[in-house]
Order: sequence, then C-alpha cells, then structure tokens
Amino acid sequence: MKKTLKNIADLTTGYSFRGRVPIDPDGSVIVIQAKNISDDGSVQTQDLDKVKEADASEVATLESGDVLLVSRGAGTSGFRAAVFEPSIGRAIASATLQVIHVNDERVLPAYLCAYLNSNRGQADLQKIATGSSVRTVSLGELNELKIPVPKLEDQKRLNGLVKTIHKQRELLERKSTLLDQIRRTSTSQIIK
Repeated sequence: MKKTLKNIADLTTGYSFRGRVPIDPDGSVIVIQAKNISDDGSVQTQDLDKVKEADASEVATLESGDVLLVSRGAGTSGFRAAVFEPSIGRAIASATLQVIHVNDERVLPAYLCAYLNSNRGQADLQKIATGSSVRTVSLGELNELKIPVPKLEDQKRLNGLVKTIHKQRELLERKSTLLDQIRRTSTSQIIK
C-alpha cells in the first residue's frame, strides 16, 4: 500500500535564521544542519553548533522521532535522512533540512528514514527535485511524495536489520582503527 507523505506526517522546513547561523559555543540550543546528517541515516553528534536560547524559536524545537531530510543535494545523491533522538538535548533544524513529523501510528519514523535513504527512496526524491547542479526538494513536492507502507511487523524487522548493520559497520571501523594502531606501534618499536 502507498500513502502520500502529507497523509502520514506533518512537514515543515527547518528554522531560517536571519543571515548566518549565530553560533555561540556557550549556547543552550543545538542547531542540526545538513552537514550533521550522515550517509548511514544518523545525526552525527560530534561538533554540533549551538545558539543562544534567544536566537532559537520554541516552535522550531525538534521532537523525538522527527525525520530530518537534507533538502539540497548534488548529483544523484545527497538527500540524506536521519531520525532525531532527543538524547543530545534541545535542538532545532536549520533551513537546509525538511522536518517530517510522522503522525500515523502505522508508520515508524525509522522505517520512513530507511526508505528515504534507500535506492528507491533516493530515486523518488530525484524525480521531484528541481535544479541542475544543486538539486532541491521543495516542501510542496515532498508533501505529495508517495511512500510504500508495509505492515508494521515488516517495518520493525527492517529497522532491526538496519540497526544490526550499523552496529556491525561501527565494530568493523573500530577494528580497522585498532589494527592500524597496532601496525604503527609495532613498526615504531621495531624501527627505533
């Protein structure tokens, strides 16, 4: 079954600051930008910019499970999506992101994120994107995007698989880093 995105979610564009993001290292509100959305569908929590409370609108505060979609991309990819988890603190999305708040209990935010990051989802986003070198997905076009919605059990299984793959990838990256450290240390001790 397919559902139009506007029928399963509320969509908004991230907060638009007047000019550049007024970064303040002592600020209390995190600003999630396109650069913080990784290829694996997660929000990179290191090096997040902050702003003062006065510079952030209360209305723009992200909620647990909000899906963040990078609205501009180059080439055939770039429309990365991630699910926001409030463990990082109060946050708002910048205007380079579309915020998708799923309001249908038959659709899991993690499933929607996985779909948007899939080859099929990326192809569907490319179809509605405009522009030649830098492609943009408008909120109006995104509202009309048709989303395949499998049974809830299937969504949960897919989410479990995606989590397992991400954990395995993290373990492989850590293993690679450790092996590289062992190689460098061994080489340094032998060459003295």
